Amino acid sequence: MDVSKSTATNEEMMDIHAKNDYALSRVPQDARKSTLNVSLVAIGYCISMAGLYMGVRH
Repeated sequence: MDVSKSTATNEEMMDIHAKNDYALSRVPQDARKSTLNVSLVAIGYCISMAGLYMGVRH
């Protein structure tokens, strides 16, 4: 197993994630998610959590 190749791949992935991180700067308009998209994800999370806690009968 070639460890150096695996390490290079991990470093490349970290660089990609670091370039796409907007923790310290404003998110550009073209990288922002719509309100509808965020709302649908939040609603789906609530529905799945309710089913998980209450149990879902088929």
